[in-house]
Amino acid sequence: MTHTQDPGRAARKPWYRQLYVQVLVAIVIGIVLGWRWPDLATSMEPIGTTFITAMKMLIGPIVFLTVIGGIAGVADLKKVGLTGIKALTYFQIGTIVALLTGLVAINIFRLGDGVHADPSALKTSEDAGQYISQGEHQHWWEFLTGIVPNSFFSPFVEGDILQVIFLAVIFGIALKAVGKTGEPIIAGVHRLTGVVFKVLSYVMKVAPLGAFGAMSYAIGKFGLSTLTSLGSLILLFYVTSILFVVVVLGGVLAAYVRLNIFQLVRYFKEEFFLILGTSTAEPALPGLMRKLQFMGAEKSTVGLVVPTGYSFNLDGAAIYLSLATLYITQATDTHLSVTQQLGLLAVMLLTSKGAAGVAGGGFIALTATLSTVGHVPAAGIMLIFGIDKFMSECRALVNFFGNAVATLFVAKWENGLDLARARAVLAGKAGEPPMAAEAEAARPTGRRASRRQNRRGDALMVSVLIAPDKFKGTLSADDVACALERGLLEAAPHAQVNRLALADGGEGSVAAACAGRFSPEKITATGPTGQPVTASVAVHGRTVLIEAAAVCGLGILPGGRKAPLTATSRGLGRAVRYALASEADTIVLALGGVATTDGGAGLLQSLGAVLAREDGTPIGPGGQELADLYTVDLSGARAALAGVDLVLATDVDNPLLGPTGTAAVYGPQKGASADDVRELDAALAGFVRRLEAAGVAEAGRLAEAPGAGAAGGLGYAGLLLGGRVCSGADYFLTLLGADELLAASDFVVTGEGSLDEQSLSGKLPVALARRARRQGTAVHAVAGRCTLPADRTALHFRSVQALTDLTDQDCANDSALSARLLGQCGRTLADNWIGQGETETGR
Repeated sequence: MTHTQDPGRAARKPWYRQLYVQVLVAIVIGIVLGWRWPDLATSMEPIGTTFITAMKMLIGPIVFLTVIGGIAGVADLKKVGLTGIKALTYFQIGTIVALLTGLVAINIFRLGDGVHADPSALKTSEDAGQYISQGEHQHWWEFLTGIVPNSFFSPFVEGDILQVIFLAVIFGIALKAVGKTGEPIIAGVHRLTGVVFKVLSYVMKVAPLGAFGAMSYAIGKFGLSTLTSLGSLILLFYVTSILFVVVVLGGVLAAYVRLNIFQLVRYFKEEFFLILGTSTAEPALPGLMRKLQFMGAEKSTVGLVVPTGYSFNLDGAAIYLSLATLYITQATDTHLSVTQQLGLLAVMLLTSKGAAGVAGGGFIALTATLSTVGHVPAAGIMLIFGIDKFMSECRALVNFFGNAVATLFVAKWENGLDLARARAVLAGKAGEPPMAAEAEAARPTGRRASRRQNRRGDALMVSVLIAPDKFKGTLSADDVACALERGLLEAAPHAQVNRLALADGGEGSVAAACAGRFSPEKITATGPTGQPVTASVAVHGRTVLIEAAAVCGLGILPGGRKAPLTATSRGLGRAVRYALASEADTIVLALGGVATTDGGAGLLQSLGAVLAREDGTPIGPGGQELADLYTVDLSGARAALAGVDLVLATDVDNPLLGPTGTAAVYGPQKGASADDVRELDAALAGFVRRLEAAGVAEAGRLAEAPGAGAAGGLGYAGLLLGGRVCSGADYFLTLLGADELLAASDFVVTGEGSLDEQSLSGKLPVALARRARRQGTAVHAVAGRCTLPADRTALHFRSVQALTDLTDQDCANDSALSARLLGQCGRTLADNWIGQGETETGR
């Protein structure tokens, strides 16, 4: 056994090796040099500009590759569009709030009153003149028309991030559209991303030197006296910006995302000081993306939102524009009415998009605003030109944190944020994110050992996939996964955990589908005893997935009173009719967890089949009514489903009749006594005979087919209607991209309420273990109880923990106790299989 240091307990870097400390020291040295020896400090300019240029050299490729990778990682291209629309909506609302914040601040304090500057007497310096000329020739609409580049390479040469995003989105969509043809290119994109991030890690090593050069030049060139001459305006801008970050961004983060803004600022401390030293947010973009992904935001969301936000979500620039513009109007005695100020806000909403995180961009946007409005001479900007350099740091910082909050907001909106992990990371319980190059190197591909080491012997991040089924009647699949994750991260905070709540046809199937590319839609139906119910189905294009348990399940019986003889599946027929009305060409019935044993008779009747007594009246609800069946005609139901691919997703392979049939095996779970089981099995056998007598020649053969006994015989009804049985576990594992997640994981944790003989017939944990074995990834199981001998579980799982072995109490009826015990199991897994440094390979 090889022992390595537990990453959760690994020592932190010494303080003097922390990047933010080095950058902070460099900034202080730069300020002192600029103050005491300004001529020497001014000559340091090439050091700062070279570092910024080196970073800008990488920004284009990073954005291009990241956006393509993000789009390639989205199962449904519609999600790309929806994510983009949601992000742009947030950006526009955020920009408006930021502009209003600046307007309110300068109208309250009116710092320009009393200056009485004459614009005609203001002398324009050579540097300012260049900005004024550039701003006067920049129109508000140019950021729209300038999205399309002149050539493929020009955006990378000119550093136009908006054009790079445009190219990346087009290429990403095209690669996704061509399917398998584009897969080698997408794989190449991921590999090239690793190379670019490796180059980035080299450049970041000289970040303190770049911050020193930039700060030395700023202080040496403009002098500390500049800070005091218009100190009140600088102070107002900084205070307004701080209030915006704390109150507005912090309020959004706390109210919707449920995270703390102060913890977020602390988390990005390295990027904070990097921006403070260089006056631009661009060098911090890679770190922002890397750390947001480490927090638990989906890579695809980060890859789309962050680069776009660098052009469209500039809160700091918006505050600066409104505050500086109104200051100039006040200082030049130019009166603007409320209506004119609101019109100015509308113009700034557009011109602010041209102030992307480059030093001087905000000043150019200010000139463009004044030139577009025409109320104030552009030369008025000379009033604040001297202090613009010292306001650019604050602009860039607010832009940066605005984009961090925006990405977390959109990720939460898209259900693409692991909130539990985000909280653990911000609280310092999940370790520190690896550097960019380490993060790429630590990403597993194919068969990997979970305990990798770099040259110094430091343990890198372990990737764990937690993918359980529900603990029936106790905890949902997501609750099980969350409890395991909490325990595992307590013992191994450095672990990178991916949660995947699974289903195999029973309860939770719609939720599992919606975790993939499906969307939920509400329907009304009738429950197993005829009561009205509201349920959700999952829709993707022309495919509709219906969870039988949602409309005729045990969990929705009124008062929990079981009705084994009279429960009906008619409500499921209403759900199928909804799918047909939606022009679905594929209907997936997730079969499991139902209260019925009616052989699907209710479903067939609801779809137009005739099931009547000898007097011609329809039989009533429930399996016992099949005993009175005399006439059968399936033509109406079969016609209703003509041309539809009916998929029967189930985790069982029982036939309809006999000792392994649906009544004998599952009737007792639904409240059936021994006499009830015999009555139901006889009624179902009579149903088969009546079908054969009615000319349905395949009725007897289908009754013996695997899966016919699923969900009280709903599998049989589906087969009669031309449906095909598939493994529910395999269906959902494929739908949710389990193979890709398995390949990227060092080991897997799965489980269900009971590991027993039925589990071996293809239920979810075993189905997952079989796929993991093909990937060379070991699987550990956790169950409420386990009745299988060790030699049989060892065929599929590296280890098995049962909650019943941890307590004498009845955890099956105590969700809180089960959650605590699952957390204990998570800690045990971390201690035994992460902390010990065992090599995890498939068996």
